[in-house]
Amino acid sequence: MYKISNFFISREIPTPRTVSGGGKAGALWNQSSVSVILKNIVYTGTLVHHREETRDFISKKRRRVDPSEQVVHENAHPAIITMDEHLAVLEKMKKKGRNNSNGSESLFAHIAVCADCCKGMTFRKDRRKKSGGAYVCVGYVKHSTSYCSSHIIGYDNLLQAVKDELKELITDNIKLERLYGAANTKANEQHTKYLKELATVTKRLNKLNREFQSLLQLYTEKVIDIAQFKVQNEHIQFEQGRLSQRKAEIESLLETKKDTEEQLRAFRKQISRFTKLDIDDEQVLKQVLQRLIQKIEVNDDGSIKAIHYNISRPQSVRTLEQQGA
Repeated sequence: MYKISNFFISREIPTPRTVSGGGKAGALWNQSSVSVILKNIVYTGTLVHHREETRDFISKKRRRVDPSEQVVHENAHPAIITMDEHLAVLEKMKKKGRNNSNGSESLFAHIAVCADCCKGMTFRKDRRKKSGGAYVCVGYVKHSTSYCSSHIIGYDNLLQAVKDELKELITDNIKLERLYGAANTKANEQHTKYLKELATVTKRLNKLNREFQSLLQLYTEKVIDIAQFKVQNEHIQFEQGRLSQRKAEIESLLETKKDTEEQLRAFRKQISRFTKLDIDDEQVLKQVLQRLIQKIEVNDDGSIKAIHYNISRPQSVRTLEQQGA
């Protein structure tokens, strides 16, 4: 799939989203898009309906239908490939798709990012072995130089650079005050933004509730039948579910917002403990770094462009203190 996607990119073959005029269309083929196409039985001339069904219109929960109960139409349209070819591809994907990972994440997973394409950095044990492996731009790994350069940085080099940056930060009061001031301003702006979004979401939910009551009244009075009720209700229920989830997220963010001074004290305490402790347990170290740092931007030459800190992260430092004692 890696070779297929890069072959399409090199030939400037438009992506499915580009052809359909969908949102966020781009010129880059993702391996996931190739995978979806390879798994799609439609190219054999077969159509499959009733893959999912709604359990009931009140809970709006859906479930996958057992293949034996699905509606299959063979020879529904001209085939591009044979069924044997389709099954052979699925078998090959199954063999190649075995995950040999040990299930663990690297120290800077979800933290190190490419400064140019903004993709994450993936850890490679076979690169820069003298530095304990290296981090490489995911955009480069997936699409080679047609997308980005490697931005490679050794593991030991990255870790030491972060330690040096944190040690300098804790001793530079001016730099700390500037960082705190910027964080305070950003936190206040975000708080205002969340309040406005919460009001909008709540207003929309109230309107949907009224729409449901009107729909239920029409059904009760037999103005519409059950089929019409289900179609309209599914739309309302889907929108209510999406908005209710977002409302809960916003309320949680607002509730966990602590006093800025308390956040700054906790942040400074975490940096102080980190710079004093020589943490051998990588899992503990990873937990600390992910609390302290939002992201680290890596330049093309492997140097660090910027470190973005996580001052308002709500977790306490008790775990670190207990394990470091």
